[in-house]
Amino acid sequence: MTSDEEAFGRADAVFVGSLTDRTVDDGLLRASDDPGVLRFDVSAVYKGAVQVDQEIVTAAESASCGLAVLRTGDVLVFANEDASSSPQPGENQLSGDLCNGTRSLDGGAVPATFAEAAQPEPSPLVTAADHEPA
Repeated sequence: MTSDEEAFGRADAVFVGSLTDRTVDDGLLRASDDPGVLRFDVSAVYKGAVQVDQEIVTAAESASCGLAVLRTGDVLVFANEDASSSPQPGENQLSGDLCNGTRSLDGGAVPATFAEAAQPEPSPLVTAADHEPA
Protein backbone atom coordinates (compact mmCIF):
# COMPACT_ATOMS: atom_id res chain seq x y z
CA MET A 1 0.00 0.00 0.00
CA THR A 2 1.24 3.47 -0.89
CA SER A 3 1.81 5.88 2.00
CA ASP A 4 0.41 9.41 1.84
CA GLU A 5 3.96 10.77 1.69
CA GLU A 6 4.84 8.52 -1.30
CA ALA A 7 1.62 9.50 -3.06
CA PHE A 8 2.35 13.19 -2.35
CA GLY A 9 5.82 12.85 -3.90
CA ARG A 10 4.48 11.27 -7.11
CA ALA A 11 1.51 13.62 -7.58
CA ASP A 12 1.52 16.88 -9.53
CA ALA A 13 -1.45 18.11 -7.49
CA VAL A 14 -2.79 17.28 -4.02
CA PHE A 15 -6.01 18.72 -2.64
CA VAL A 16 -9.00 18.19 -0.37
CA GLY A 17 -12.43 18.50 -1.90
CA SER A 18 -15.91 17.08 -1.98
CA LEU A 19 -17.36 15.33 -5.02
CA THR A 20 -20.07 17.39 -6.69
CA ASP A 21 -20.60 15.51 -9.96
CA ARG A 22 -19.63 12.32 -11.77
CA THR A 23 -20.20 11.88 -15.50
CA VAL A 24 -19.37 9.32 -18.16
CA ASP A 25 -18.72 10.48 -21.74
CA ASP A 26 -21.93 10.39 -23.76
CA GLY A 27 -23.77 9.33 -20.58
CA LEU A 28 -23.43 5.64 -21.55
CA LEU A 29 -20.99 3.22 -19.97
CA ARG A 30 -19.87 0.64 -22.53
CA ALA A 31 -16.67 -0.59 -20.87
CA SER A 32 -15.07 -0.14 -17.46
CA ASP A 33 -12.21 1.85 -19.00
CA ASP A 34 -14.50 4.41 -20.66
CA PRO A 35 -13.50 7.90 -19.56
CA GLY A 36 -15.28 9.36 -16.58
CA VAL A 37 -15.01 12.83 -15.07
CA LEU A 38 -15.25 13.59 -11.37
CA ARG A 39 -15.84 17.20 -10.37
CA PHE A 40 -14.70 18.40 -6.95
CA ASP A 41 -15.45 21.50 -4.92
CA VAL A 42 -11.91 22.14 -3.63
CA SER A 43 -11.43 23.49 -0.12
CA ALA A 44 -7.63 23.22 0.35
CA VAL A 45 -4.61 22.78 -1.94
CA TYR A 46 -1.40 21.16 -0.72
CA LYS A 47 0.49 20.88 -4.01
CA GLY A 48 0.17 22.11 -7.58
CA ALA A 49 -2.23 24.31 -9.51
CA VAL A 50 -5.77 23.31 -8.54
CA GLN A 51 -8.96 25.17 -9.34
CA VAL A 52 -11.87 25.71 -6.97
CA ASP A 53 -14.04 23.62 -9.32
CA GLN A 54 -11.58 20.88 -10.38
CA GLU A 55 -12.26 18.05 -12.80
CA ILE A 56 -10.41 14.73 -12.55
CA VAL A 57 -10.41 12.39 -15.56
CA THR A 58 -10.36 8.70 -14.69
CA ALA A 59 -11.57 5.35 -16.00
CA ALA A 60 -15.31 5.18 -15.33
CA GLU A 61 -15.14 2.06 -13.17
CA SER A 62 -12.81 0.76 -10.45
CA ALA A 63 -12.41 -2.50 -12.41
CA SER A 64 -10.14 -0.47 -14.73
CA CYS A 65 -8.45 1.47 -11.89
CA GLY A 66 -10.97 4.31 -12.07
CA LEU A 67 -11.47 6.39 -8.94
CA ALA A 68 -14.34 5.09 -6.85
CA VAL A 69 -15.30 8.17 -4.84
CA LEU A 70 -18.47 8.48 -2.80
CA ARG A 71 -20.54 11.66 -2.89
CA THR A 72 -20.30 12.34 0.83
CA GLY A 73 -17.47 13.79 2.85
CA ASP A 74 -14.07 15.21 2.10
CA VAL A 75 -11.65 13.38 -0.17
CA LEU A 76 -7.85 13.67 -0.20
CA VAL A 77 -7.06 13.68 -3.92
CA PHE A 78 -3.67 12.90 -5.48
CA ALA A 79 -3.73 13.82 -9.18
CA ASN A 80 -1.41 14.29 -12.15
CA GLU A 81 -1.23 16.54 -15.18
CA ASP A 82 -0.82 13.49 -17.46
CA ALA A 83 -2.26 10.00 -17.22
CA SER A 84 0.06 7.00 -17.28
CA SER A 85 -2.60 5.35 -19.44
CA SER A 86 -5.87 6.52 -20.96
CA PRO A 87 -7.96 8.57 -20.49
CA GLN A 88 -5.85 11.69 -20.81
CA PRO A 89 -6.96 14.92 -19.15
CA GLY A 90 -8.07 17.89 -21.21
CA GLU A 91 -7.52 21.58 -20.59
CA ASN A 92 -8.09 22.54 -16.92
CA GLN A 93 -8.39 18.86 -15.96
CA LEU A 94 -6.15 16.51 -13.99
CA SER A 95 -5.99 12.72 -14.06
CA GLY A 96 -6.37 10.23 -11.26
CA ASP A 97 -6.62 6.50 -10.74
CA LEU A 98 -7.40 3.97 -8.06
CA CYS A 99 -3.74 3.30 -7.22
CA ASN A 100 -2.56 6.90 -6.73
CA GLY A 101 -3.53 7.19 -3.04
CA THR A 102 -6.79 9.15 -3.34
CA ARG A 103 -8.99 8.33 -0.37
CA SER A 104 -11.82 9.53 1.80
CA LEU A 105 -10.71 11.50 4.83
CA ASP A 106 -13.55 10.00 6.90
CA GLY A 107 -13.30 12.87 9.35
CA GLY A 108 -9.54 12.41 9.62
CA ALA A 109 -6.84 14.99 9.11
CA VAL A 110 -4.44 15.60 6.26
CA PRO A 111 -0.96 14.31 7.18
CA ALA A 112 1.08 16.86 9.14
CA THR A 113 4.01 16.28 6.75
CA PHE A 114 2.12 18.05 3.92
CA ALA A 115 2.78 21.71 3.21
CA GLU A 116 0.47 24.36 4.64
CA ALA A 117 -2.83 24.46 2.76
CA ALA A 118 -3.42 27.13 0.14
CA GLN A 119 -6.66 28.32 -1.42
CA PRO A 120 -7.66 26.90 -4.82
CA GLU A 121 -7.40 29.07 -7.91
CA PRO A 122 -10.57 30.61 -9.36
CA SER A 123 -11.75 28.76 -12.44
CA PRO A 124 -14.31 29.00 -15.15
CA LEU A 125 -16.98 26.35 -14.89
CA VAL A 126 -15.95 23.59 -17.31
CA THR A 127 -17.90 20.50 -18.24
CA ALA A 128 -16.95 17.12 -19.65
CA ALA A 129 -18.63 18.18 -22.90
CA ASP A 130 -15.98 20.92 -23.25
CA HIS A 131 -13.34 18.20 -23.57
CA GLU A 132 -14.91 15.84 -26.10
CA PRO A 133 -12.70 15.08 -29.10
CA ALA A 134 -13.58 17.03 -32.23
